[in-house]
Amino acid sequence: MKKKIYCLNFNDNLGTRDQITSLLDSNRDKIPNWYYCMTNTIFIVSFYTAKELAEFIKKLDKDNVARFFVQEIIPNSNSWGCLPQDAHSFINKYVSQ
Repeated sequence: MKKKIYCLNFNDNLGTRDQITSLLDSNRDKIPNWYYCMTNTIFIVSFYTAKELAEFIKKLDKDNVARFFVQEIIPNSNSWGCLPQDAHSFINKYVSQ
């Protein structure tokens, strides 16, 4: 399966950013990289599908109260935003693969 890049948006009930990134780091075979530049958003590089990645992340939601979504970033899709150059470079590195 090909690596894809996803945008994870989450509320505070999912956990702290450190808890979430520790979970991501625990599965480097399927999640080789990630990047954050906003409080409740993490860009994730993964071999998982969006559904598989969401199910993996859901492990943090022990009380079933978290709200989050995982969306694949697709090349040439209709999207726009204001991010630091490092974020654009990270995203473009993996979108173009």
